[in-house]
Amino acid sequence: MKKIAFILPSLKNVGPNKVAHAIINRIRTDDFYIKVYYFKNLVELEFPCDSEQLTSKNIKDLYSFDIIHSHMLRADILAAYLPFYNGLKISTIHNMVEEDVFYSHGKLASKIISKIWVLAWKRFHKVAVLTSFAKEYYCKLGLKHEMLTVIANGINKKEPTTISANDLELINNFRNNKKLIGTVCLANERKGLEQIIKVLAVLQDHCFILIGDGPVTLALTELAEKLQVSERFLVFGFKENAISFLNLFDCFALPSRSEGLSLALIEAISMKVPVVCSDIDVITSAFESDEVSFFELDNIESLKNAIVDSCNNDIEKAYAHYLLEYNSDVMAEKYMSIYKGAVVK
Repeated sequence: MKKIAFILPSLKNVGPNKVAHAIINRIRTDDFYIKVYYFKNLVELEFPCDSEQLTSKNIKDLYSFDIIHSHMLRADILAAYLPFYNGLKISTIHNMVEEDVFYSHGKLASKIISKIWVLAWKRFHKVAVLTSFAKEYYCKLGLKHEMLTVIANGINKKEPTTISANDLELINNFRNNKKLIGTVCLANERKGLEQIIKVLAVLQDHCFILIGDGPVTLALTELAEKLQVSERFLVFGFKENAISFLNLFDCFALPSRSEGLSLALIEAISMKVPVVCSDIDVITSAFESDEVSFFELDNIESLKNAIVDSCNNDIEKAYAHYLLEYNSDVMAEKYMSIYKGAVVK
C-alpha cells in the first residue's frame, strides 16, 4: 500500500483545499494510505483521513511517504526543496500564476513570486494543470511538456439544502420580479465584478446578488451608487450552503479576468443554471460557446448580449460535459493513475 501525504495551506473551505478534499474522498483506501498536513490552523473542511498541522517537529514524518502531493505556494516550496526526499513529488497548479499574483499583490510581486514558483515546480516529477490552455501556458514559462498532465477540477453534484425563510424572503424582496444575475466568490479585483455593476445600468430589468464578500465589495457598492443601480445590487455575504442559492439565479456570472478552473462555475453547470463567462482562454478551452454564454472582457454591450442570450444556452449539453469531464470521480481516477504509476525509490 502506497502512502500519500497531501500538503495544504490550511483546511479552510476554499478552492484548492476543496479540490484536494474531493480527490481524497474518491480515492480507494484499500490502495493508498493518505494523510493531510496543513500549515495554518484554519479548519473548516473535515477530511476522511488522518490530518495534522505541520510543525518543525513532525516535518520529518514526510519522509515516510511514497508520494507528496502539494497545493499552492507554501506547500509547493516545502515539497520542492525537502532535502533528501526520494519519493514522487506531485503538485496541482490551481491558477495562471502571473495573472493571479498580479491581481492579488501587484506587478513587481507577480514577477518575483512567479519566478520562484516556476523554479519550485521544475523540481517536481509531475505537475497537474487544469486545462489544455494552462498546459501550453506553463510550457511557455519553462516547465517540460512531459511533466505536465491535464486533470480538470471535478465536483460531485450536491443536493441543495433548505434556504432559511428569512434569506429567501430577503432575496425575493430584493429581486422584486426582476431577473437575477448571481455569482458565488471571494470578491477581489481578479473576479471582474465591476462589469456586472456597469451592465445593470443598461439592463433595467435585472439585479445582481453576490454570495460572498471580499476586499472590493466597498468599491462595488460605491460604483453601484455612482451609476444609480445600488437598489439592484446586493452583497449577501458568505454562505456555507452557497450551492443552494444557485437555483434562484436566472444566470450565473463569472466575469473573471483570470481563473484556474472555477469550482463555482462547475457547480452552476451541475445545477443546470445558465452561465455567462468572460472569454478568457482558460474557460473557452474548457467549454463550448453553446454550453455557456461568452462575452468580451470590459465590453459592456457584449456582456449585456451574453446575459440576455444565456437563456438559450444548451444546458443539457453543458451538464453532459460536466458528467464526462468535470466530476470528482473522473478527476480522482486520473490522479490515482499517477499515484499507481509512481516508482518509489
